[in-house]
Amino acid sequence: PSADNVGDWQAQWHRALRQAQERGESITAWVNPQAPAQALLDRSIRWRLQIFRLPFTLVFTGVGVTAAWMFLRILRRPQDDVPDLEPTHSLAKGQGALWFFAVFWCGIAFPMAALFWSDGKGPWWAKGFIGVFVVIGVGLVAAA
Repeated sequence: PSADNVGDWQAQWHRALRQAQERGESITAWVNPQAPAQALLDRSIRWRLQIFRLPFTLVFTGVGVTAAWMFLRILRRPQDDVPDLEPTHSLAKGQGALWFFAVFWCGIAFPMAALFWSDGKGPWWAKGFIGVFVVIGVGLVAAA
């Protein structure tokens, strides 16, 4: 069996199941009657795991949306349209790239900081170090 290292969820369930087995106690499980192989012991949401997955969700979604936008923009451009050498709006002058990088940075830094800070474990200096990435993200958003 495999386990992740996000929090101590597996360790808590292992301990609870072992104790129930040693005491001969029953545990509650939710089972799909049409497919008994589909069963749950814990119906709660593992928020720490979801926070860990959030940066990947944001980054891959952002890349996909940006690629689709660029693709549609290229398809809709008239064939005789020659790109201007001079930028015509602020997004063409690098502002769009700054926004993209700021969202990318914050999409990774903020959830990771929340995950690390909510743990309650680890040295104070490490939590402060991850805070630097959050401050940089806020600065990037302010600059964008």
